[in-house]
Amino acid sequence: MSGRDLSATTGGGEVVVLLHGGSAGQSPWSDTGNTWADTAARLEGAGYTVVAPDRPGHGASPATAIDDLSFEHECSVVAEAIAAAGGRAHVVGHAEAGITALLLAQRDRQKKLGIEVLSATVVGGYGAEPTADGPERVILSDPPVEAWSAASQRWAVRRLTHAGDTAGERYDDARAGESSRAAAALLEERGNSARVAGFLLRAKSSIFAWARDRGYDVPISLTWGMEDPLSETPRAVEFMKVLASTTAHLELNLVDCAGHFVHRERADEFERLLLGFLARSSAQ
Repeated sequence: MSGRDLSATTGGGEVVVLLHGGSAGQSPWSDTGNTWADTAARLEGAGYTVVAPDRPGHGASPATAIDDLSFEHECSVVAEAIAAAGGRAHVVGHAEAGITALLLAQRDRQKKLGIEVLSATVVGGYGAEPTADGPERVILSDPPVEAWSAASQRWAVRRLTHAGDTAGERYDDARAGESSRAAAALLEERGNSARVAGFLLRAKSSIFAWARDRGYDVPISLTWGMEDPLSETPRAVEFMKVLASTTAHLELNLVDCAGHFVHRERADEFERLLLGFLARSSAQ
């Protein structure tokens, strides 16, 4: 996995893995590890070591087979990055990557992968949270320009941010669009879309079953933008209820005037919350 090369930094302290969101070949924007550039700099300044990879199917980590888009594969790849950075890490996941963070926070999976997760942070956890049977409030389709071009990505991101926030102006990474087109081609092959839907359902079922039957024992933070059109705050509240069996610290932070990309739209507030949570998690 690659992205902005943060595998060796000047921080030297505990490792924080930052996982960007998006679904390769499906989301109308293409995210990469670069989305965390500002957060990474703040964490490094506070003494943390930061790893911000491109998830499988994104950016410099293109998918070559449909199984590359499974959460099982992603967990294995992220675990390799954690092992390379010393074997212990806090994991932060935006949107769909929040699923990966919570899967890795399961103690049995950590033992299997040979790593230790110190805490899990879910940011705008679209895909991870309970969705019930209600219709989606936002449908992003038919962008005014070529799909996954820089212009189409800016169009999509503006629609998901509070009042069309300018965070979308930074979505101009050409390699991200190329990997999304490659993933979309895989999804067009017969049966592959159903398989990817199955990956998501199995991962969510694992999270909910673990919370119900075992209970998480690592600190968990949920941070949501209050204006997130993809995952409204009632879903965040219900998600916290699902995770309430955890025996460690559990918190829910709602950030005003922020949409789906709260870590970019309200960077100062997000980083303050994250640093406070990491400090508390390290003390446990």
